[in-house]
Amino acid sequence: MVVADDAGVQKVLKIHRLGRISFRTVKANRDYLKNGQAGSWMYLSQLAAMKEFAFMRALRDEGFPVPEPISQSRHTILMTLVDALPMRQISMVPDPASLYADLIAILLRLAQHGLIHGDYNEFNILIKEERTPAPSTSTSTSTSTQSPSAQPPAADQITLVPVIIDFPQMVSMDHVNAEMYFDRDVACIKRFFKRRFHFTATQPGPFFKDAKKTVGKDAARRLDATAEASGFTKKMAKDLERAIALEQKLAEEKAELKKEGKYFGADSEENSDDDDDDNDQEDDSSEDDEEPEEEERGQAEQQLEDDIPTFPRPEKEIPVEKLTISEAT
Repeated sequence: MVVADDAGVQKVLKIHRLGRISFRTVKANRDYLKNGQAGSWMYLSQLAAMKEFAFMRALRDEGFPVPEPISQSRHTILMTLVDALPMRQISMVPDPASLYADLIAILLRLAQHGLIHGDYNEFNILIKEERTPAPSTSTSTSTSTQSPSAQPPAADQITLVPVIIDFPQMVSMDHVNAEMYFDRDVACIKRFFKRRFHFTATQPGPFFKDAKKTVGKDAARRLDATAEASGFTKKMAKDLERAIALEQKLAEEKAELKKEGKYFGADSEENSDDDDDDNDQEDDSSEDDEEPEEEERGQAEQQLEDDIPTFPRPEKEIPVEKLTISEAT
């Protein structure tokens, strides 16, 4: 969401809603809600915001191309607005090989700092244009004496710069499934470049075993403990990881149903509370014990302030209540 402060400066307010729909409407995952806070969508969303803010700040400090984090409160993050387009919206680039090399370099640099993005694809990569003014050519010849065949002024040089976003699913290079996450990130980039830009790298890899050897090299500061050092406990990490895995599984199942023509408007559930109530009533009539009471979930959410620590706020924090939605959106 694009917002503006009281000075009119545009920024981005990201609102995490992890599990808001999936765990409320899909009966197969309702057992996850029985764990109290571990299944509360607000609890999970706040964990996602906490983890993302911690990693974004650490990555920014190390010079990675990420938005500048400003503040985090409950399940929201305020960050700078990057004038860029999601890579999925770009149909053509002048030099796919160069952009591909830049993205692989970022992935390997993350590994050197002990991190794997975990969802490194065209949806979480922005492409920004940086213009370098063409060198001006001074001339002492007057306009009246210029040759009719004089060359037009040189155009500005445009460089495509990737910006990485979305970090709740980021994991350590020491994670038990680190190789799977690393290989999946590499495969996502290769697949997109082949499909969209018809580009295939001639060099195989990169491979996890090689990236693993670079962790901490050249005095690279390990960032994989950043979230835990900021008050993000192992239990929180486990809850969030399980929730993200379920979200990804549900997304895959939904995509598969769409391909088979068996998906009928589950997306509309978010915009239709009446439909949700009807569906929940039908489910409850057969298995009342599977759905936790709204009051129980509400009580768990009310304890968030006591149960979950928040990050230190920057000195020049912009109060969220003073933000307004930009007319541009």
